[in-house]
Amino acid sequence: LDVLCGSGAGGLIRTCQRVHAIESGRETRPSATWDLMGDWADDEKGLTVLALDYEHRPEGMDGWPPVMGYVYCLIHGAWAYYFSSATLRKNLNHALLWHAMKALKARGVRWLELGWQARAGDTDKDRGISHLKAGLGGVDIPAKEAPDLCGRSV
Repeated sequence: LDVLCGSGAGGLIRTCQRVHAIESGRETRPSATWDLMGDWADDEKGLTVLALDYEHRPEGMDGWPPVMGYVYCLIHGAWAYYFSSATLRKNLNHALLWHAMKALKARGVRWLELGWQARAGDTDKDRGISHLKAGLGGVDIPAKEAPDLCGRSV
């Protein structure tokens, strides 16, 4: 398994879309969103981390690049937002997020927003995503407090 990390991977965004659809069992966002993600990656406003496996192609990926999973982060200055991910192999997302965090740090990013945490009444999938995020460490910061913690006011 190889991991590639960097901006300018907009050309592979359709492969990420395919991986996402296979994992989800359906298309979960409009193609226009994927187009924007590709543009942001090409403009170095997005970071894509890919897991490649040249020996074991998953079902549904014949004819596609050998991407087993991806993590995509949107970057704005010293901030990044965990925007999208999907994996076709169990327990791969933690490793991809770790590679993303290291690459973001190397680019001068100080803050990574992982998104909301699951609440009562959410689905098993939502709780699973929250479990993954909690496993990375860090702290929950209410959005209204984030600007003050970073020396900026709104």
